[in-house]
Amino acid sequence: MTQAVILVKIDAENTTKFVDNAKKLEEVVEVYSVFGRFDCVVFVAAENIEGVKSIARKLGGCKGVKNTETLVEG
Repeated sequence: MTQAVILVKIDAENTTKFVDNAKKLEEVVEVYSVFGRFDCVVFVAAENIEGVKSIARKLGGCKGVKNTETLVEG
């Protein structure tokens, strides 16, 4: 199992919908709306690094997402 944190910068008007949709993804463990450089934090648990990449691409393609940064456990 590979765990990761995906930091998401998103337009303010899309944050609530993003959080709701992200929670529906199987690999997503937790999602939080936060303040600071990023707007959302997504905790992910996937089978392997390829699974983490896949979920990061899905999240990055959501409406209003400006960019993401993925932090993978070492």
